[in-house]
Amino acid sequence: MVTRLDVSASKAKLDRAEVHLASYVAESERLGERTPYRLHVAPVDSETGLFDVFLTHEEFPEASPRATVGDYINNLRSALDYLITAMADASGQSVTRAHQFPVCTKSNDYKEILNGITTNKRCPLYGLQVGLDVVTASQPCNTRPDDPEEDILALLIRFSNTDKHRMLLQEFAMINGRVSLSIEASEGTVVEEWRIPKMEVKVNDTLKIATFRCSHPAARIELNGSVSAQIAIAAPPFPPQYPLGMALRKPDLPEMFDRVSAIVERAAEVEY
Repeated sequence: MVTRLDVSASKAKLDRAEVHLASYVAESERLGERTPYRLHVAPVDSETGLFDVFLTHEEFPEASPRATVGDYINNLRSALDYLITAMADASGQSVTRAHQFPVCTKSNDYKEILNGITTNKRCPLYGLQVGLDVVTASQPCNTRPDDPEEDILALLIRFSNTDKHRMLLQEFAMINGRVSLSIEASEGTVVEEWRIPKMEVKVNDTLKIATFRCSHPAARIELNGSVSAQIAIAAPPFPPQYPLGMALRKPDLPEMFDRVSAIVERAAEVEY
C-alpha cells in the first residue's frame, strides 16, 4: 500500500506563520505611515538667497513589530523541522533531539551530513530513508550554487539562529533615499536646487539633504514634504560568522514563506 508523507504538522506551522506575517505587515504599514523623519528648512540667506533643507531622524515611540517577525521566522523553521520528524516516522526511525532540517551553504557540509545518516546518531538526518531528495533539493548550495549565502532559506536560518539568542532590532530606512519636497516662496521663485547624495540617517541625526536658491532673498519659505520609508528588521552583530549583523526587509518575508511552503508541498508528494 502506497502512503504519502504526513505533513499536517508542518502545514499547521505554516498557517500560524501566515497569521504572524499578516500581523507584521499591518503593524509595519501603520508605523510606516508615521515615519520618524522630520523635514525642516533654514531661513533664506538675505545676501545670496540660498536656503537649506534638513532631515532629522527622531526617536520612534511606537512598539516594534520585531517580536512578531521572530515568531514568524521560528514558525517557518519549525515547519521545516517537522518535515524531518515525519520523514523519521516514515523511515521507522525514532526521533531524537539531533533531528532537524539542515540548511547548508557549503556542499562539503551537506555531504558530511549525508555520510553520517547510517552511522552518526548526532546527524540531523540520522536513519532517514524517506524524503531525502526533498531535503537535498532544498539546500542553498544546490539551489543557488553561485551565491548560496544569499539564498532566502539561508537568510531564514541565520535570523532563526540569531533570534534564539538575541532580540531582533528595529530600524527604519528610506527606500532608495526618496524624499518628496514641495517648496513655496512668499516672494520671487525658487530658481536653483542642489540635492545632497543619499546618506545613512541614524536615530537623532540631522542631515542637510538639499540646498535651494530663491530669486528674492527676503522671501519666507513654506516646505511640504514626505519621506518614503519602510520598516527594516536587523539582526545584531553575531560573531564570528556575522560580525556586522544582517538586515531583513519586508519583501524578504513573503519570499521566505513561499520557499518553505513549496518545500512542504514537495514533501507532501513523497510516497513510501
